[in-house]
Amino acid sequence: MRWVDTEAICVGRRRLSGADRLVTLLAPDLGRVMAVARGDCLPRNRQGGALEPFGVSRVVLLPTRGGGLFRVDTAERVRHFPNLTSDLTRCQAAGLICAWARGLSREGEASGPYRLLASALALLDEGEPVLPLVAGFLWRMSGELGVAPDLSACAGCRLPGPHEMLRIDPGGAVCGACRKPGDLPVPPPCGPALAVLLAGADAPLPVLSDQTARPLISLAQAYLRGHFGVGLP
Repeated sequence: MRWVDTEAICVGRRRLSGADRLVTLLAPDLGRVMAVARGDCLPRNRQGGALEPFGVSRVVLLPTRGGGLFRVDTAERVRHFPNLTSDLTRCQAAGLICAWARGLSREGEASGPYRLLASALALLDEGEPVLPLVAGFLWRMSGELGVAPDLSACAGCRLPGPHEMLRIDPGGAVCGACRKPGDLPVPPPCGPALAVLLAGADAPLPVLSDQTARPLISLAQAYLRGHFGVGLP
């Protein structure tokens, strides 16, 4: 593979040495990639803070010997989110959705997770209510990854919904008669909102109270951990 010129969002980073940093990038063409940013820890590094979290950058990546890892040749910030970074609560929300994007994305995946994350960061910057946005991001990520639950009928007996339980595998609602240990309860106020959140990544977010959004976030995290493992945020 030759060099790659792409947009990317930094979703994780850690120090490699006194001057270098290992960054995790989410890119529309590459999915999740790891790259070494040489000199990124220096006060006057040549990237000029382009690889800081919570922004969209244009990066040129060079493959290293052996593959599986890139080196950042150049990086330039192309989209800033100043309102997000100046608000502690919004920074915490951005950190959470970036951590989930890092944990759920894989190398070579399609551009859906990248578009979803970029849109969520932009909406946080524009002042969208925090908890409904996080709930929408997590449930719509399940759709991008192909594990969104089917709410139309019971996964066991196919009785038409709505129902008040979720089964992780195969991913769908279940009625009281088909309920099994491990099924996740859906609080009654959350059912209609969940259906709207799963309508599609481009659909407007529903107007939710924090009291409704908070259990939807917890339910989404439990559902995604059930599909992809416990080592997630």
